[in-house]
Amino acid sequence: QQKRTFEDFLSHESDIRKDKKIMNHISEHFKDLEDILLDKMPTFDEFVELYGKVVINNFELRQTGSGESYGMAVYLVPSVVDHSCQPNAWVEITGKKLVMRSYVDREKVEMDKVFFSYINTEAEFDVRQKYLKKNFFFTCACPRCRDML
Repeated sequence: QQKRTFEDFLSHESDIRKDKKIMNHISEHFKDLEDILLDKMPTFDEFVELYGKVVINNFELRQTGSGESYGMAVYLVPSVVDHSCQPNAWVEITGKKLVMRSYVDREKVEMDKVFFSYINTEAEFDVRQKYLKKNFFFTCACPRCRDML
């Protein structure tokens, strides 16, 4: 199996470009970074793609105990794991190390059968769907949501 790279990440660039508010936000970041990166700055099109890859595939880093957010990170392996509102796995991040844990014992790991939630699963169906569509550009059709669609 070929090793994943940053190039393998989905960017949802076409979806992002359709959202004027997001594009304005990206344009502001682009202008701010131009003054810092100078000749190392990617083109605007490259920047939109990079932005999409990072935003769609990031994990929020939180302080143990307080839960306070202190940043985000991108990890290659868990980027292949799909969402479910009935997850069978979760992630733990300690320092810069991410570990995926399973709620069920498995003899063999099959990544296409591993799901974790990208959102708060306690939220109501409509809230979950709206958030996933806005931030991840998909409608959830997991077993929990399928009957509600």
